[in-house]
Amino acid sequence: MDSPAPRRALFVMIGKKDLPTGGYYFNRRMVRALENAGVEVRVLHVGTLPEEVRGSTIRTSIHVLKTCREFDPGLVVISKSYRYVWALRLYLGFKPVPVLYLIHHLEWHDRGTEGSVFRRSMVRWLLKGTSGIWANSRSTADDLERLGIEPGKTTVVSPGLDKAPEAPPDRSGGRGPATILCAGSVCPRKAQLDVVRACARLKLKEWRLVLAGSMEACPDYAREVGELIERLELGPRVEIVGHVERSDLRGLYRAADILVQPSLWEGFGMSVAEGMWWGLPVVASDRGALPELVEDGRTGFLVAPGDVEVLAERIGLLLDSPRQRLRIGRSARSSAEEFDDWEQTSARFCRLAFDTAGWESDE
Repeated sequence: MDSPAPRRALFVMIGKKDLPTGGYYFNRRMVRALENAGVEVRVLHVGTLPEEVRGSTIRTSIHVLKTCREFDPGLVVISKSYRYVWALRLYLGFKPVPVLYLIHHLEWHDRGTEGSVFRRSMVRWLLKGTSGIWANSRSTADDLERLGIEPGKTTVVSPGLDKAPEAPPDRSGGRGPATILCAGSVCPRKAQLDVVRACARLKLKEWRLVLAGSMEACPDYAREVGELIERLELGPRVEIVGHVERSDLRGLYRAADILVQPSLWEGFGMSVAEGMWWGLPVVASDRGALPELVEDGRTGFLVAPGDVEVLAERIGLLLDSPRQRLRIGRSARSSAEEFDDWEQTSARFCRLAFDTAGWESDE
């Protein structure tokens, strides 16, 4: 009789940088969820790599393989890390260990492309060798199906929401300039340049813009955003706060009146879900999973990415009508009540991981 697989999981999430993005936040929450479920977890990310392997695809790939062989996990969980797990993929073909791949989105969407033939083929090869795939939204799952992954292999478990017990603030006063919040790493995919250009078209209205997010993800783009603000003479009306700890984001949501997220693509959209919880009307792009969160005309407005004219028009509608902002914001909060919280997400993810590994649950 075969002995049961050890309740050990190797969690690989190696990117070029260890940035505080929503995807990494989800991954770390799920590491804790697995540990709370009695699983011993070894995590590989940029910060855990020995100095001598950093910056080298081959040396990092070999390090990942050696770590797996030494740790001998009963489950391998991989998030992104495409260029660093090819050796591991070959090894696991000879020593079968269940693999759960986490797909937050297909990265070529960041550049507004469908990806090169080589890139798509490599990702398809990696995913076809897995035991199961997690996707954060129906949109991401559909992307995988179009890539050639059989639908039955993918399970959708949405990220959780920190559902703070207090109600959204009272925004019925409507005095002073309305605060527009755009939250997310400052990078081309998040399209902060479009937000600045849209707000510049609304100079005759009262507003202030808060850009919250890491400036380190794409320094050249972040510099371009700053230069555009200066060139358009918007400096006194725009505040760039940089990276904000998740525990401090609550204050920004509560102080805002409108949330804007015109991303080229979103695999889920954590800041949109969080803004809706705090009763903010949302102006977002109609790409990726954002239409799964925002209902156009009821909980916010959806616009085509890159359409600065329509983006400005929708923001302007909300600036002109505090009553409409309140109505849409209340509908957004009502919809967010239906989103999973982190406890529900953790339970669903652990169930998927246990099923993939073939472990018996203690429940």
